[in-house]
Amino acid sequence: MIAIPRVATPRNAPPPAASASAVPSPSAQNTPAAALPAKWELADTNTRITDQLLASAERRWLSLKSRMIAIQEELDWKVYALYDLISDSEELTAPLEAVPEAALGERAFEIALARRVEAGEAQTAWFDRHATAPVTDIPEHWPWAYRDLVKRRMKAIQENASLALLEQPEYKRRWSTPPWDAMVRDILHERLLHHCESSRLWCETFPGGRRPVARTVRELAELLGKDEDFTELAALYAPRAGTAEVLLELLADEHVPQAAPLRYKTSGLRKRQRWEELWEAQRQDDRRGLGDSDVRHPIPSRFTPVDFFRPSYWKQRGKFDIPNERFISFGSSVSPLSPTTPIGWAGWNAHERALVICDLLEADSHAHAHRPESALPLLTAFAEVLPWAAAPAHELAPTTPSDDGEALRRTYEQHLTRLGLSTRDVSSWRPPAPRRGRPRKGA
Repeated sequence: MIAIPRVATPRNAPPPAASASAVPSPSAQNTPAAALPAKWELADTNTRITDQLLASAERRWLSLKSRMIAIQEELDWKVYALYDLISDSEELTAPLEAVPEAALGERAFEIALARRVEAGEAQTAWFDRHATAPVTDIPEHWPWAYRDLVKRRMKAIQENASLALLEQPEYKRRWSTPPWDAMVRDILHERLLHHCESSRLWCETFPGGRRPVARTVRELAELLGKDEDFTELAALYAPRAGTAEVLLELLADEHVPQAAPLRYKTSGLRKRQRWEELWEAQRQDDRRGLGDSDVRHPIPSRFTPVDFFRPSYWKQRGKFDIPNERFISFGSSVSPLSPTTPIGWAGWNAHERALVICDLLEADSHAHAHRPESALPLLTAFAEVLPWAAAPAHELAPTTPSDDGEALRRTYEQHLTRLGLSTRDVSSWRPPAPRRGRPRKGA
């Protein structure tokens, strides 16, 4: 059994401030702090990303990470010396200016571990878990003095029971980071989405001013295909995919349907209904001049992942159903996003969303006249935004109807009359259940 020495306050310890400054922050466990500038440069929307820039950024990121690993290793051995676990005569520490870069797998304990694994004396998942090759030889590109230092450290680990206990994977910093390619892909993903949110895509200028407009994925692909910066980023993100394919992948988890029956399963719709009843009761209280302290209403249940049709909807909304999505969709089924699904910008207010829905209803009026039920998904979305579209511009929630809100309400009722539908038809509409499995032969 290995005896763990009892230690007192370390001798000649630096002041707390100096010690803290030498230790990387907790966030460095996932992304080395000194390596962030390379990521920030790529994430800057003013930076043009090229193959040459990516190669340069990767070299800087790997170099800075290796430098941090080496400095942290020196800090470990300095602490051992401060706690008298090693003596000054052993000379197992080095000045920082003499420390070269050390990649993951090149620390003394890792080389010693790799040798034991090669000799069949140990088993470990350390190298596989960190996607690094075992290094059994001390790197020859290091200066001779540092190579000799690492050799002495490996000998000390073998002979000193305390060091043998501490210099194990369980007690060493993992320096586990996402692969460089994965980080670059995430950056490209965010920059491409930033392009997709450009205001020029979601507004059109008319003689009377600007008006919000919905786009299908196919229409977005045509517009963004003319954007040189977007096409360059898309080529790096998915070299073999077309613009429409890239957009479908980008937007798949970034949109949430405007119509509630396309967002929620039955349990979610029940919860949504209770929340809407609460909001209406609160609006009634506001009209009567009652404050929150005057009336107490029961709080409905929170949402859970099983209340939503798709995990991405839950990810965007969360337990309080707070919109956090970038885009809204105006589909007619719970099927995945398609090239013909109309989508819009989630930054529109309720009035702008209502205008977009009106335009979509007008654009499909001929088809709706032949099949009135095909208009129900849009009418359901229309009914959902109406109470909020009726609010004055300076209010966060509806209090008294505005002129624009009344006009939108009349438009909604006119659509119902024209199609021979009722508000009950709208409120009771549910999308058809998704088909499962393959269709039968000959069907």
